[in-house]
Parts: sequence; structure tokens; C-alpha cells
Amino acid sequence: MDERPILVVEDDPSILEAIATLFELKGYDVLTARDGAEALRLMERRMPRLVVLDMLLPRVNGWEFTYQLRALGIHVPVLVMTALNDPEYCATEVGAAGFVAKPFEVGELLQQVEHMQRAA
Repeated sequence: MDERPILVVEDDPSILEAIATLFELKGYDVLTARDGAEALRLMERRMPRLVVLDMLLPRVNGWEFTYQLRALGIHVPVLVMTALNDPEYCATEVGAAGFVAKPFEVGELLQQVEHMQRAA
């Protein structure tokens, strides 16, 4: 079993806490960041198995974050979660492995994460 954490990048503290708690209850190790810059710093210390990424973030948004990952040669699966009108398009733009639209059902988020774990 992959012991690396899931990195959740979300600027809304209540959503961030809810997702982190959900994943922890499912047995996942979780890292959290409130923007792309913080997420990149965390990844220097501990590489995640998966990044759950909000797109509309302060400082370094989801597009810039994924661009910087690729520029650094880092290939980690990304699950986009966004309230933007076309989450599938956002996911395609950044080369994400999947997406969920906000607001999402807890089961939908878990299903996407579990699917990505099996595909990895």
C-alpha cells in the first residue's frame, strides 16, 4: 500500500478541514495547503501520492501550480475540484487525472480518489 500522503490544496478553511478529516477517517495520511505556493513548499519535503486541487487559489492558483509542477519534472496525479462552470475543461487544461465539481457529494470525491489510487 502506498504510504505517501494525499495533498489537499484549498483556500476555504472549512472545506479544507472537512476534506482532510474525511480522508483521515478513510485511513489516508493527509497534508494540507491553502494555496499553490504552500503546496509546492510541502512537496519539497514530502511527495504526495495524489494532489486534490482547488483551482481558484490566492497567490499561486491551480493553473500556475500545475505549470510549476511540470516545469520541475514532477508527475503526480491531480484531482481538480472547482466551482467553475466547466470543471472537466479545467482538468483537461492542467492535465489532471480527474475532477469533481463543487459543491460535490462526499461519496463522489471518495470514489474519484479511490479510482485514481487503483489506476496509479
